[in-house]
Amino acid sequence: MRQTGQSTVCAFLETKDKNREPFFLSVSMEDIVCMSYGTEWLLDLTFDANTYPGNNQYFDKHGVIHVGETAIAINLDRPPENIRLSAGAFDLKTFKTVDVHRRTYAPVTSWKIWHTAAAKHQANAKPLFVFAVS
Repeated sequence: MRQTGQSTVCAFLETKDKNREPFFLSVSMEDIVCMSYGTEWLLDLTFDANTYPGNNQYFDKHGVIHVGETAIAINLDRPPENIRLSAGAFDLKTFKTVDVHRRTYAPVTSWKIWHTAAAKHQANAKPLFVFAVS
């Protein structure tokens, strides 16, 4: 999520809307309610045989994370209410668009979000969110 004086940008990882796949962004000029994972959350990436720089097989698959030299970005679909914006990859720190077509980005097709780094190592720990390309 990114907030500015004019708008809020929020990434939706899950949705109950059967007509809308998850992994889309929404831009709102009004107050928007988003759940936050807080500030201590941990993104746990699983590197596999598909994780290598220049692998363009997943450059447009929503939910895939791309690791590059200067950014880590997630693929998100366009906002459902705004056809003028397009799908793209968004830097997880700045939430600005990133060109993941470049040879320097490696796709990560499986990842988890943990509440904190310590939570990952607790007995019977369960992540807040799990993603894997299907």
